[in-house]
Amino acid sequence: MISVMYAGNDKMFDGILISALSSVKHNKEPFNVYILTMEYGEFKPMSESQRLFIEKVYKQANRNSKVFLIDVGELFKKHLCNSPNAKTDYTPYSFLRLFADRLDLPDKILYLDTDTVINGDLLPLFNTDIEGYEYAAVLDYYGKYFMGYHYINSGVMLLNLPEIRKTGLFKNAVKLCADKRLFLPDQTAIHRLTKNKYLLPRKYNEQKDYEREETVIQHFTKTILWLPYFHTRNIKPWDTVLVKEFLTEKYNDILKEYKLKRQEFEEKVMETNNKITVFYSCDNEYIPYLAVSVFSLIENADANKNYEIVVLQNEISDKNKEIISNMQTENVKIRFKDVSDKLKTIADKLSLRDYYSLSIYFRIFIPQMFPNIDKAVYIDCDTVVLSDIAELYNTDLEGNLVAAATDVVVTSDDVFVEYVENAVGVEEAKKYFNSGVMVMNLETMRNEDLLGNFTYLLNTYQFETVAPDQDYLNVICRNRVKYIDKSWNKMSIDSSNPENINLVHYNMFFKPWLYDDVLYQEHFWEYAKYTPFYDELKKQLENFGEEGKKANDEASRFLRQTAKSITNSPNNFNKTLFAKEVVI
Repeated sequence: MISVMYAGNDKMFDGILISALSSVKHNKEPFNVYILTMEYGEFKPMSESQRLFIEKVYKQANRNSKVFLIDVGELFKKHLCNSPNAKTDYTPYSFLRLFADRLDLPDKILYLDTDTVINGDLLPLFNTDIEGYEYAAVLDYYGKYFMGYHYINSGVMLLNLPEIRKTGLFKNAVKLCADKRLFLPDQTAIHRLTKNKYLLPRKYNEQKDYEREETVIQHFTKTILWLPYFHTRNIKPWDTVLVKEFLTEKYNDILKEYKLKRQEFEEKVMETNNKITVFYSCDNEYIPYLAVSVFSLIENADANKNYEIVVLQNEISDKNKEIISNMQTENVKIRFKDVSDKLKTIADKLSLRDYYSLSIYFRIFIPQMFPNIDKAVYIDCDTVVLSDIAELYNTDLEGNLVAAATDVVVTSDDVFVEYVENAVGVEEAKKYFNSGVMVMNLETMRNEDLLGNFTYLLNTYQFETVAPDQDYLNVICRNRVKYIDKSWNKMSIDSSNPENINLVHYNMFFKPWLYDDVLYQEHFWEYAKYTPFYDELKKQLENFGEEGKKANDEASRFLRQTAKSITNSPNNFNKTLFAKEVVI
């Protein structure tokens, strides 16, 4: 295993991509790659989609390779944000390597600048014995003349982090950079404060000659030219035309592959950005209702837009998957994603009522399971879509975690109003949202670790709830909700504005396949007749009978009693978390 570290923002993707492509050309060992990044001023951090693409490059050579993003923004802001060196000719990202000793990294790690190209086997370098040394590095080509013979180039460094922690090299370098303006600040600080370094041969950081056969790491540094007048030239490997014209044709194959990969990445980003993603959660039992909802969505989709429907599932039969998949069209694609493994990690702690299935929890896993998707719509299966779902998708989230509608079932019942305000801890019942229809800010949910917060609450408190996942989402997303028009989550007990409906949600017990007097049932049956489950659904309605209605009435009474009980319990969200101001 070779451990490598880079530092940079999203603009450094090109350099890291070229470095990765050249690495796997000459090395079949697995890599663990750590990219230190941050958001700072005009600079944006490396994105998750960029990380995944680079990881894919490494995995093509060895499937055990991994790439990690580490946000170092807080450390930089705390120690160097106001440094006299914060604004130099070099980006502040060059400082990030100085925080390596404070991060959870391997003891030995090879730091590479993003303008390096690998031209040989890295294993002999990585296996260099540097016990007792803080690092191994190559002398700086120009620095050894102008800054002192032992002045090193910090663009390639084999770091011994335990020794660096012991001597305080990096911590002292950060302090020096924070206090005093320096030329080439981070590199000069390292040079001045080093106690013991191991000098590597030039081939491991070739900064001048682009044609040497023995070169293992080519470093595209700034070059000084004396003729026809004194000037500098700074050509980077991603400047492919200039590299070929002024420097070398030695790396043509790598740079040609880079251009192809860069185009592939751009197309992938464009495809993702132009695609409207809709998630459903389903199990085998709910397939007939999923079929109706999916068909209605497709019927009302804009033919000029691209959609992807992702069905989060647990043990759906191949036959049912095929039925749903056959509904897809040229511009609406459907795929299934099994969440069984994810569910196993928390299944023993999940609480369910008789009328819920485990599929209600699937939506919690969406942000982490789909790191390439930054925004999506989530819809329950017991819905019918009457307008183009793209209109809902285009809701401006304004930095909130979700966009959703108030739960009309809750606001229509005093028992539930008291429950959400005094047990769940939502300050006003009208702010308690229904999680059956949501626009999800997946990027922000990942950044703020929604899944981790959910798992923490589940493992720590295991609260009893009336609406399990919905209550947790209302707690975690508290005060981070954009409220949408109820026409996009029109529940089948809400008779207001019947002419303004974009999506019907047959919430709770009010299902048209159980009762023949449900509001807006005509929309359900209009689409159901075009699915293979129409006869089955009609038979379900006929067979529900008085016993079924009696059971639902009993479940409804039990639900209200449970809500009262939890409201009075000392172990609820409000009394445990918010009254004690517990931070989640």
